[in-house]
Amino acid sequence: MEYLTLSTLLLILDLGQTKDIIARPDRIETNYILGKYPSNRDVNIYFASAIAANAAVKFVLPKRKAKHVWRAVSIVQASYITNNLQLGLKVKF
Repeated sequence: MEYLTLSTLLLILDLGQTKDIIARPDRIETNYILGKYPSNRDVNIYFASAIAANAAVKFVLPKRKAKHVWRAVSIVQASYITNNLQLGLKVKF
């Protein structure tokens, strides 16, 4: 799987888990940019921006360096997703 595709997919999964957090008042978001209780609008804007920035890397960095960025994004996102799954969060849209 291409690194851009993988990192984007993982961002989308994190978006789905964040939607689960905002649907459950007993949960708080730990992303300090979004705050503890983000709105659906804030979550959509944040992830749309993150996905766009992730894709923009293709146009601003050489291919080799872009792959490093996408690998890093994938590692970080996989860590968040795994932790969220262990906390019982689901992917919702």
